[in-house]
Amino acid sequence: MPISAILSLFRVGQSLSSRPAVLLSAGLVIAYMVNIGWLHQVDIYHRHFFEHGILIAVYQLARLFFFFALAWLVYAVGVAVVAMFAGPAFLWRLPAFERYPLGFFVGSAIWHLVLYVLGFAGLYMWPVMAGMTVVVAALSIGHLARCVDAARSSRSKVRWPATLEDATAGTLVITLMAVAAAFIVIRGAFPLGGHDYYMHYFSYLTEVARSGSLQPNAAWYHFYDSKGVSLLFLSMILTDPTAPGPVTTMFAGFGVCLVYAILRHATGSRLLPLCGAILYVVFFAIGNDELEKQHVTTAVLTLAMLWTSIRLLDEQADRRPWIIALVAAVVTSILITVELGLLIVIYLAGLVAWFSWRREWRRALEPFCVASLAVFCVLGTLVLNYIYTGLPLQHMLLEAWPYADLNRLRDWGILYEVIALHYSFASFVLSLGHSSIFAPAHIWSWSFARALVEYFRLPLWWPLLVPVALFIPWRLWNRTARKSVSARYLWAILALFWFLICILAVAIMIGTAEETSFRRLMSLAYPVPLCLILLLWHFALHPLKQTSKAMHVVRVAAACATLVVLWPLASYSTARPEMTSAGLKMISANGWRFFSGLYSLKEAYQNQLGWEGKHPTGGIFSGVEEPWKIVGPNTPILAFHIHAYCMLPACNIVIPVTFRLGKQWRTAYAAGLETADRAAAQLRSDGLNYFFISMELPFFPSFQGLFSPTEIRTHLAVRWTDGKNYLLTWPGPDTTPIDDKFMAFYTKAMGVDLKTPCEQDIFTDLCAIFHHIERHAANLRPFALPWCKNCAGLPKVNE
Repeated sequence: MPISAILSLFRVGQSLSSRPAVLLSAGLVIAYMVNIGWLHQVDIYHRHFFEHGILIAVYQLARLFFFFALAWLVYAVGVAVVAMFAGPAFLWRLPAFERYPLGFFVGSAIWHLVLYVLGFAGLYMWPVMAGMTVVVAALSIGHLARCVDAARSSRSKVRWPATLEDATAGTLVITLMAVAAAFIVIRGAFPLGGHDYYMHYFSYLTEVARSGSLQPNAAWYHFYDSKGVSLLFLSMILTDPTAPGPVTTMFAGFGVCLVYAILRHATGSRLLPLCGAILYVVFFAIGNDELEKQHVTTAVLTLAMLWTSIRLLDEQADRRPWIIALVAAVVTSILITVELGLLIVIYLAGLVAWFSWRREWRRALEPFCVASLAVFCVLGTLVLNYIYTGLPLQHMLLEAWPYADLNRLRDWGILYEVIALHYSFASFVLSLGHSSIFAPAHIWSWSFARALVEYFRLPLWWPLLVPVALFIPWRLWNRTARKSVSARYLWAILALFWFLICILAVAIMIGTAEETSFRRLMSLAYPVPLCLILLLWHFALHPLKQTSKAMHVVRVAAACATLVVLWPLASYSTARPEMTSAGLKMISANGWRFFSGLYSLKEAYQNQLGWEGKHPTGGIFSGVEEPWKIVGPNTPILAFHIHAYCMLPACNIVIPVTFRLGKQWRTAYAAGLETADRAAAQLRSDGLNYFFISMELPFFPSFQGLFSPTEIRTHLAVRWTDGKNYLLTWPGPDTTPIDDKFMAFYTKAMGVDLKTPCEQDIFTDLCAIFHHIERHAANLRPFALPWCKNCAGLPKVNE
């Protein structure tokens, strides 16, 4: 039966689809094959990075076509799975705004899991990825043809608006299409990013795509954070390194569908869901972190979890498709960001408690099983991490240190980096007066209250809440208004409100742990207040039977007028440049210039002002361009600056702690603690031969010894300089001695002048740790770090 359902769904035949639709579908599949072949052969990013003109314009269209095709490929796999359990008839009974997201999120889970396995098998290669997608595309021709026919049939039913509501709905649909198109041009297709993305996210992603494997690499802690973004890797392999932004835009597009579906299901209205969808798109880049990171993807996935749980609260008929979709959203979210497991389990536990309180035991079993699966996925991920690296998770470093497999960390070459991160976490916890990085927040402090406001994106949505709040008390007092509320509406309100409570609970429990990262993770809260506030609008303003038309119009007009007055204040409360006319004009112009081919990729990366928090140099610091040309592709350059961004093709800027400096564990210790001669020999043996220092960027003094002012002039020389930026390397025929201008700047920037930090009792703890590791390197066991608070019973570093 399941196989026959899939065959029925994907069969090509005249009785199921028209001949033109089949031919069009087959043509689209062929176009997809040509498209990925062209992107692979031309390779704009690596071969035409500095070019602009018609080639870049064609490249943009090819990228756009690919990501629409990718959305279809993900949906096609998911809809086949849904058909196995519910049959094709169920799918075709769903409206398009529910059928496509349902198939997409189920398919997303399958793609992520399959690609996850292939990544660990080292099969992230273009022939494998291209072959998989072409096979899926070919098998989906039949279903694509039926969807084409369905779209043509729906279009034929479109008529000139007969009522004011029809005209308003049509206007809103056109507006939604316009703002979505503008978003794709300005933000989705534009290669944007931020500090973290430019410094280490991008390096990890490109190294995985280049090596074809998910095995741990030099951007070490992203093995814990980013190895689950399978569709990003697929897209980067089939297109180029600019893929993360468009992939996230694809997920955001389905987020629009989810906002519309939640509001439509709860209210039955056409206009309110369209307003919600428009607001979601218009303010998306403001309420969220950079698209290139995984936070937005997990935000959409958790919204999918909310949507499917709302349907399960209300659905009395066939619940299997919604359970499958709930499982898919939960598993994919945890696969991408394992830390979300806590929030997901708390949310699902609430559903279990609700059904149990109502004595609906069978329905309570469903979220209980999904929550159990979520726990299994979290534990499985932690075990997998431990097997490969010796640590379950870098955020659990303080708690996991006594049980860490230091031999695996040694073989990976990151002992220095892990111990430095442990010290950083311990210092942070000590500054808060806690014993663990996961300690509860001070819930009565102003800082926590301000953080909650940011988590819930209230600086953005408060103007939308104030007008409707004026009418809520009166509606609650009105018995007729209370009785007019449907069960579907209540389920949606309860689910959304419970999710916000879950966010509050997690913020209280672990909100102090890396607060900046937690705030980014809370991108998942962006659409929830929007949906909740719009549902309150529906309750406050929808007409009752005894309400006169004139009074209804007056109330709606008053609310809208208040909103118009208050909304400009959001630009001040958010304080973001893209909400100003000057900022919007700048980002719109830059987006169009790149999309039309007036900008090259390099120019796009260097013209990013107008967006919040962007460095004046953009994603490419001009001083690194010539060093990049000199050292060659993928050659590491140790930078003494955290803003030495280099998005040039195969550029490999590394900074201490964030990156593993070398494959040998001794490299980082030697650079910081050994004598200059021994440090130089160790760096050379590990292939670290180039060092970048700029007088134009904030200085980040990392090491002494070899890099102390008294030794650097003896052991290093200038390979290239423009007078302000220096590329240093070992003395040779292509180098010149370090000049006095550099030494004056460098001595002042370093602030200290020591040859051997260990001999001078500088970094005493690190020196003792270094010597302890040297003595026990053959068979390391966890030992008591001098600052460790939970290392009682472990050997001390001097034993």
